[in-house]
Amino acid sequence: IFIGGYPRSGTTLLRAILNAHPDIKMMHETKFFWHFFPKGFRNPIKWFLFNSNKNYKILSLDNYLEKYMIPKLDSNFIKILKIVISRSFNNIDFYRNFFVAYKNYFHVKYIGEKTPAHMAYLHHINKVFPGSKIIVLYRDPRGILNSTLKTPWFDNDYNKLIFNILQM
Repeated sequence: IFIGGYPRSGTTLLRAILNAHPDIKMMHETKFFWHFFPKGFRNPIKWFLFNSNKNYKILSLDNYLEKYMIPKLDSNFIKILKIVISRSFNNIDFYRNFFVAYKNYFHVKYIGEKTPAHMAYLHHINKVFPGSKIIVLYRDPRGILNSTLKTPWFDNDYNKLIFNILQM
């Protein structure tokens, strides 16, 4: 299960609701596709196979894990994560293996991940995880604007914010 949508559209609420179900375990934002795919690249498997042996991709995976994954995982699962890394051929293989390990670790039928930016990578998600369920949330742009204006991370660039909302 993948959840995407514009920030402040309710993705965190939906993640919490799904996580309350005993057969579902939803991860925090992994930002995997946002981090590893150049925007607009149409063949993720070919791109990963081509780049998987280059040092900068390996370093990129290490940096990614340190920033987005390890701080959100318990110490027992981090041990499993190290095994997953050692058995993964490339970054896509790692992400698939990570999902399987996560599902087995929590003994659930379904796992999911919520990253609002994944809305821009639906094609990639379908290629890497064919048959997965993708939920894209849509909220009235006025509600997004109002909610975003109240966040501490808003950078006061109203024109950029309105332009981004209108692009939805």
